[in-house]
Amino acid sequence: MSFLARAIVPVAVAPASGGPKVVLPPAAGHGLRARSAINRLTVRDVETRECINALLGALCSIEQETEDLRHRMLLAGSGIALKPELVAISPAELQLQRELGFGDGTRVVVHLDLIVWQARRLLTLDGNVVDGPDGLTIEWTNLSQEERDVLVGFVFQEQSRERRRALDRDGH
Repeated sequence: MSFLARAIVPVAVAPASGGPKVVLPPAAGHGLRARSAINRLTVRDVETRECINALLGALCSIEQETEDLRHRMLLAGSGIALKPELVAISPAELQLQRELGFGDGTRVVVHLDLIVWQARRLLTLDGNVVDGPDGLTIEWTNLSQEERDVLVGFVFQEQSRERRRALDRDGH
């Protein structure tokens, strides 16, 4: 798969059936609901609309950071430790460079701590282990559109960084 990024990412992998699953509560979504309500209003003054949108953007960012911190605390309280690892990640799969002791077809839960466009995102994703020639691969299952969008954004961001590094090395 060519649309992937290699990066050091805090990650934890656990069997899906191994004990109680840590259920991360959904975000409250107050900022998004407020933005939706404001978009239905007719605001003719452009500066007022821009100001409202900036405030709502800040509210959404704060709300997301709060949710991610709460989720990290829940994971830590459940004994799940995120550890930095070099991975290859895509919207379809995660490739690890180490063995985890899971057999082919094992259902797992993967916790990823990603920084996407300067915002920290903690994802909890379901997957299936696939033994391959390049080591352990986890293929994502049941991704929501939001989760897929975060993964696509992360890969795009990391590929852009790598291209910039290559151009800098070549003196362009």
